[in-house]
Amino acid sequence: MAELPLVSVILPSFNHRRFVGESIDSVLRQTYPNIQLIVIDDGSTDGSADDIAGLAEQHGFEFIAQANAGVIATLNRAKQLVRGKYVSLSASDDFYHPQKIERLVNFMESHPDYALVHAKIIQVDDQSKETQRIDEHCHSGQVFGHLLRGDFHVNGLSALVRADVYSQFQYGQFYIDDWYMWLRIAEQYPVGYVDEYLAYYRRHDNHLSGKADKMMAAEKSILACFSHTPEYPEAVLRWREKWFNYYASQPDAASRTQALGLGRELLSQRRWSATVFKGWVRWLWSAARAVVH
Repeated sequence: MAELPLVSVILPSFNHRRFVGESIDSVLRQTYPNIQLIVIDDGSTDGSADDIAGLAEQHGFEFIAQANAGVIATLNRAKQLVRGKYVSLSASDDFYHPQKIERLVNFMESHPDYALVHAKIIQVDDQSKETQRIDEHCHSGQVFGHLLRGDFHVNGLSALVRADVYSQFQYGQFYIDDWYMWLRIAEQYPVGYVDEYLAYYRRHDNHLSGKADKMMAAEKSILACFSHTPEYPEAVLRWREKWFNYYASQPDAASRTQALGLGRELLSQRRWSATVFKGWVRWLWSAARAVVH
């Protein structure tokens, strides 16, 4: 019987003492037996590094406690330790379904020309209680255009990627490196999809607060990397629609100004859709409330 391929799980951790034990345990309890677990604590100050060290001593996984260097440096360091045929990404506040790795390895071993496979996720709250099941009706195959336009997305927590492909990317080029990486992979390889809920993503109340401007700018820069593709013009319009709606729904004057600029760009390109209409309704409502108050 052939030996099962090794899967390297990368789990960076920072100040998630409340959650990191659940995250690590979800890897240790996988039905798939051949796993290299790499945990790097990035200078936590909440005592979580001591907890992880105890778990590492008990279970024998690879653990590094380092001075705070940031998530980019941490991920790049973890990449150097990968020994597996495949890489699975995690985070210290998220966790896996017990069969996540088994299901995705089975797919990849049956589709050797694919570089990446992903599945559906379940959002949970701080109590690990389910709040939403995310089903974007993804599919397998040549999906670059769908990813660029935002028809559906790859959540790294639910993904498994070939290590030889993953090693070609370096973190730090963009604020949201993972989207760029999935797009580059999808541009060159078919992408697989397993229609099962195989990961649990913890969405905090401040998920987007304070990060929206950085995310929008990063997405714009990433889109520009694919301006040579026929999907680009529509992707840019979709991008404007999305952020127009986001900023139009915010209560502050700066967001309304940002939304107004995006809305005018859409109108100048004669982009009129249900999404654009909804954005203008939100903007007018926000503006009216500001006048009243």
